[in-house]
Amino acid sequence: MSKPWIIACALLLVSPFACVAAVGDDAAPWELKRDKDGITVYTRPVEGSNYRAVQAVMTVAATPSAAVALIFDTDACPQWADLCKESRVFEAVSETEMFVYTLNDIPWPVSDRDATTHVVWEHSESDGTVTMTATVVSDKLPKTGRTVRLSEGTTNWIFRPLPDGQLEITSRAHIEPGGAIPGWLSNRLLVDSPFTTMQGMRELLLSGRYDDVEIAFLDGHQDRAEVEAVDLSEHATDE
Repeated sequence: MSKPWIIACALLLVSPFACVAAVGDDAAPWELKRDKDGITVYTRPVEGSNYRAVQAVMTVAATPSAAVALIFDTDACPQWADLCKESRVFEAVSETEMFVYTLNDIPWPVSDRDATTHVVWEHSESDGTVTMTATVVSDKLPKTGRTVRLSEGTTNWIFRPLPDGQLEITSRAHIEPGGAIPGWLSNRLLVDSPFTTMQGMRELLLSGRYDDVEIAFLDGHQDRAEVEAVDLSEHATDE
């Protein structure tokens, strides 16, 4: 029925993906749809919507800074986010707030979808977690061509550092796609697309491309997991 994830990827992308408001803790439980290659994909119904929310989770050897840098690199969107054809920031409000345009290349015979989103980044100094929330805003740019403009949707990325140098990456999305979507395609987009996107993200993160990129709003903040590791090491030395 739904294809919420296609633009979750793209929205996300700049990002294109978590849904705090639409997919809150009081919602229905997540249902596992795929557990493969170190990536899990879940879906669950959303009250008042005909379309299910989707969540994908994986762990990778990377830092929050590298993951944020990858999302910021909108030109790279087609390299890792499934179906992403174009992504760009068209208005930067601050280091942690911006408006992003994303175009998704949907398989024929369905029309391509595009979206303008309000993207906000947050960083928790208590545990080092970085969260990106992208909310669809339909009136920021005029529509062009024959693409279908998304009118509702929320996506998130959550990057949580772990004590062993790993990074837990969670993406969640709930999108109202607009227009009819064939069953065969909606099933692919709901599970296959987020799975493929996570694989692409992991490949780029492990390539080292973003290891040395500095993120302004994270500059000067050591990852909580790194701090804990240092504290434990110093404690052992003192003993």
